[in-house]
Amino acid sequence: MCILKAEDLCKSYRTAGETLSVLSHVSFQMNTGEMTAVMGPSGSGKTTLLQELCGIDIPDSGFVKIRDTELTGMSDGELALFRRRRMGMIFQDFQLLESLNVKENILLPLILDKEDEESQERALKDIVTALDMERLLSKRITEISGGQKQRTAIARAFIRRPELVFADEPTGNLDRKSTEAVMECMKNMKEKYHAGILIVTHDSYVASLCDRVLLLKDGNISERSHNDVAGFLSGGDWK
Repeated sequence: MCILKAEDLCKSYRTAGETLSVLSHVSFQMNTGEMTAVMGPSGSGKTTLLQELCGIDIPDSGFVKIRDTELTGMSDGELALFRRRRMGMIFQDFQLLESLNVKENILLPLILDKEDEESQERALKDIVTALDMERLLSKRITEISGGQKQRTAIARAFIRRPELVFADEPTGNLDRKSTEAVMECMKNMKEKYHAGILIVTHDSYVASLCDRVLLLKDGNISERSHNDVAGFLSGGDWK
């Protein structure tokens, strides 16, 4: 079942008096329970595409639909609420609040929505059991490793059981061992909640674990085989 549809997305920016086209008529779909990698040369517009897909930015033309909801035309407040309640977000720099402990960071979406304590605890138990995080809950963010921080961010992204999760370079700041652990967590979450996960990445190892690989190049998007992933070098080009 289709969870994400991008149709004819175009986006350009004015720089130094010139128009720079970043996305040119980008169209693709994702299904529920599918993990998709978006790769491309440095500066190809991967982050711009992610921002259009989750409503952080607005395309010049085209539209994005998540399930049956079209993001175009929604107000900033409506989009913020939609992101918090209907999708999960995972970032390279974790975006965790150091003033809160691990448990509070995970529960933040529910706290902001003033969910009752019983509902919070029920949701938390399910997530931390699946991710084996019980011993981390009372720790401060400054006391845990990079891999543990990203596991906390994954738990927060899935606390509302969203059908769709966006991840922007989720392993970009991690070593290989932590990358492997984080990707295992994401695969487990995908299978447990049957969520669609779209990952923007430059890491061919991460892409090799995904169900599909999309290449963004020269403003256009195309699907590539997993064999092509091995030919990709960070900041370089596809063979």
